[in-house]
Amino acid sequence: MEKYKTLHIVWTFDNEHCARFMVFGYAINALKQGHMEKARITVCGLSIRMLCENAYLQASLKEFQALGGTVCAAREQAEDLHMLENLASLGGITICDMGKDFEITSEGNDEKLMML
Repeated sequence: MEKYKTLHIVWTFDNEHCARFMVFGYAINALKQGHMEKARITVCGLSIRMLCENAYLQASLKEFQALGGTVCAAREQAEDLHMLENLASLGGITICDMGKDFEITSEGNDEKLMML
């Protein structure tokens, strides 16, 4: 089995069950169990609103961040949903501009990308 160093998850949907078990489940366990050295969640689209309004997902976000995980979110989409201030208030989330700062890299075979 291949060993990856970095997990990138692009989270775009607003299904709570999948967010709990797919997004945060994979991200937290990848770090906790040592499957990955680094993990990053990129929050886009309606997942921005869900994260801002769901206490369980906010607790999962804090757990992920405490393990060293990083999170970024799309500024334009947060503004369109009127959630930019809410998103910023969660703390530890980098607000990025799509196209300028938003970049998903794959620098070889040591990175795994999941789009959910």
